[in-house]
Amino acid sequence: MIYKYESINKVPTKLKIEINTTQNFQVLPVQSEWFNGFSDIITDEIDELMATKLSALYQRRKGRDLFDVW
Repeated sequence: MIYKYESINKVPTKLKIEINTTQNFQVLPVQSEWFNGFSDIITDEIDELMATKLSALYQRRKGRDLFDVW
């Protein structure tokens, strides 16, 4: 998805959102101290999320991937 908008400085800007629907499995169970029960929303543990961000940075070498890791 690409959203086009005008920034606060009146500069035309685009925001691109990419959604990965191919990785729909969970490697590690999600555990939380503040939530008990079930949810339809599948999320990754922070370690898994950081691993995928580092992998993307290594493979693509794009500035946006460095920003994600930061």
